[in-house]
Amino acid sequence: MPVSSAYSTLDLLGSISTATGTAIALGATRIDSAPGFRSFAGAWAAIAVHLLARPAAAAGEPGWLVLDVLSGATAGAFLIHGASAWEPERARRRAGSAVAYAVFALSCAIQSTLVVVGGPDGDSIAIFRTLRLFVVTALAFHFTRAARHGESVSARVLSWAFGALAALSAVSPLAEDLRPGGALATLLLNSAAAMVWMALALSMAGCLLEERTHRRASRARSESDDVTGLSLRAPFEQQLDAALARARLQGEGLALAFLDLDRFRTLNESMGHGAGDAVLLEVADRMRRTLPQGALAARVGGDEFVAVWPGVSDSTEALRLAGELSSSLAAPMYVNGQEVLISATAGVSLFPKDAGDAATLLDHAHAAAYRTKERSPGQPRLYNADMTGRSRRELSMEMRLRRALSLNELWVYYQPRLSLTTGRIDGFEALVRWLHPSEGLLAAAAFIDLAESTGLVVPIGRFVLRRACQDAQEARALTSADFTVAVNLSAQQLADPQIVDDVRRALRETGLPAKALEIEVTETAAMYDIGQTRGVLERLREMGVSVALDDFGTGHSALGYLKELPVDRLKIDKCFVRDLVSDAKDRFLLRAVIALGRARGLQVTAEGVEDPRQLRFLAAAGCHHVQGYLIGTARPALELARLAGQAPEGISVRLPRRRKSRLRLVAG
Repeated sequence: MPVSSAYSTLDLLGSISTATGTAIALGATRIDSAPGFRSFAGAWAAIAVHLLARPAAAAGEPGWLVLDVLSGATAGAFLIHGASAWEPERARRRAGSAVAYAVFALSCAIQSTLVVVGGPDGDSIAIFRTLRLFVVTALAFHFTRAARHGESVSARVLSWAFGALAALSAVSPLAEDLRPGGALATLLLNSAAAMVWMALALSMAGCLLEERTHRRASRARSESDDVTGLSLRAPFEQQLDAALARARLQGEGLALAFLDLDRFRTLNESMGHGAGDAVLLEVADRMRRTLPQGALAARVGGDEFVAVWPGVSDSTEALRLAGELSSSLAAPMYVNGQEVLISATAGVSLFPKDAGDAATLLDHAHAAAYRTKERSPGQPRLYNADMTGRSRRELSMEMRLRRALSLNELWVYYQPRLSLTTGRIDGFEALVRWLHPSEGLLAAAAFIDLAESTGLVVPIGRFVLRRACQDAQEARALTSADFTVAVNLSAQQLADPQIVDDVRRALRETGLPAKALEIEVTETAAMYDIGQTRGVLERLREMGVSVALDDFGTGHSALGYLKELPVDRLKIDKCFVRDLVSDAKDRFLLRAVIALGRARGLQVTAEGVEDPRQLRFLAAAGCHHVQGYLIGTARPALELARLAGQAPEGISVRLPRRRKSRLRLVAG
């Protein structure tokens, strides 16, 4: 091929690569907003102008020569800024590049001035070429270093390409000198230059595609949950808005179910967050398998999920679909070789019947779910207008309860416990009360479920433990009577790895003897993780703290817990005491439980005693202690010293010689 044809081919390749690079540069400013990437795009555009101006500049046109030099200087500025933006922490290198560019720009400006004035001589051109050679060598070194330290593939590829471009620029003056002679070296240099331009154009195109893919992946990650892969709340609401718009346009309905996992917080704390994440992932997988094509699913909270069925407007069909989803989640799961039972409470709202927008539809289903959790867990329930007011009140209660501790609105009251052996009060059960600013003094039943569902039960329980120990020790200093104080631990407290340390710290800081503290756990709390509970109770007993199994008879496998758990006392639930006067079955069960407890060497306490006839029966049956309204209601801490060691007003216990005790009620 003749050299002239080769030059024409090279010029064509250069034009194609320049046009491609210019188009890519324009696209870069729209696709990527990173300063470094936009700087490289600007550099390419300046280089395109530089290449277009070179033929006219070589022909001696002063204006084109100035444009040639200025566009080259502009390209250098963009390149320096782009490289430094990728390496913001390398201040010294950035400063060195700035000095190198300043020398380069100064040489270009002087050469442009000389050209306009009358043209430089050969020596001047040699000086300027030497300066450029120095500068572009520094730039090549800079970009190759940037390529090795680039934070991404895009940075490394572009840095290598621009480094090669700078290196070729260093030898381009030689090519200009040799080109008129048509030497083979000239053809090789220009061929290399054309190949670099094409490689640079293709590499920038690849980098843009890579950046676009990366951004799409990042957007997908930001819109989906890391654990389950389901949509998060914000993108889900956008999807729901789109689904509502389609339903409105097509005149169809839509059903939304809000699902709240029951007791997930306790599972997460007792088995660890890894097991909790495994359960959440299994829940998401079951939702995907159960939901039909076209349905939506999302995780909108820690243990809260949402499902949407477009085209469903019938309430019966919506309840059926929500029931199928709840049933699929109720099947046993296996986490780390251990069987886990999880259930979900579902609330259902319908479009357009219940709401016309995504946020309200979601809020109404949420309210229905929490009303269902209170009354009939596990059974999906439709939203009705009465639920909204209640959910707003619950939200207000939650916000106020979160501030109750810091505002000193929580108080501890103490219900006395009567010994049927001595006839005197020898213990108290600590009960939390909330002095609500507008609703007055609230018993625990009014807010304990809310505390458990929000996780506030742990700090509240820690407060009650500390305050009970402090009040008991202060009362013991004022009386010679010996008594104990009982504090109940919730399931979440039992799962807290710090619970034993909390008890030890409360005893140490208040000075209360360990034998004066009794820890109560319910069967329901103990059954969740029997191994964890047993370990905690054993460590507490090693400290000298006694343990009581509360609400005995209301949980599962109650007799088995007597063998599994290290307890000192059984507390018979009040449901067995309430009807004992009229129900022979209750009397039979009470005698059996009391006999069982005594046979195992346990103290037995009956709760809910409100009638003298109940008291007589329990004493005759051999029960050790009783508590209830007949003995006394919960009292403030100031009355502990006065009540301890005293006989309740109106009741005296005469101790006969035989085993059973007789009671005499004294009017008063």
